Amino acid sequence: MGAEEERAGSALRAFRTAFGLEASLAWIYRAAADVTRDREAEEVLRTLARAEEAHARRLVRAYPGLADGLGSDAELDSWSESRVRAAFIPELKVTSPADLLVAAYRIEIGGLEFYQRWAEEADEQATRVLATDLAQQEVAHAQRLERLYRDTVGGFIGSLEEATQPLRWPELGE
Repeated sequence: MGAEEERAGSALRAFRTAFGLEASLAWIYRAAADVTRDREAEEVLRTLARAEEAHARRLVRAYPGLADGLGSDAELDSWSESRVRAAFIPELKVTSPADLLVAAYRIEIGGLEFYQRWAEEADEQATRVLATDLAQQEVAHAQRLERLYRDTVGGFIGSLEEATQPLRWPELGE
């Protein structure tokens, strides 16, 4: 495999990973919104789900080969869905609304770290710009969750030990 083919394969893996993560996060947020009893929490979770879906669509627009690499431009293929959910779900401790917010916060911080790494490692300027922008949006999502936690639970989510441990997204080369 030549250097150019290797770079193209690496880019496809990065975009595929990001797409799968964004689509899975949307699923997690929608599922959480469906079971919460707090109206404000439900609204924030549905807003975050829509934002993650928009991120997934943006990734497909930015890398048209992504749909071919997935085999479909459907919401998620089974490989991505099972891999990503398996990566996250075992670590999620969700027994209360507070736990749900902490888990969501950890996922967003993990996303921030993923996109920052991708921005640093990407070969193409357009990909670096995209990854940097998505990293900034993950910060905005985490800030929304911080405010929701403060307003519904009380206190600062960042002061919790478990909130300082991001749920790691898969590495770019996996």
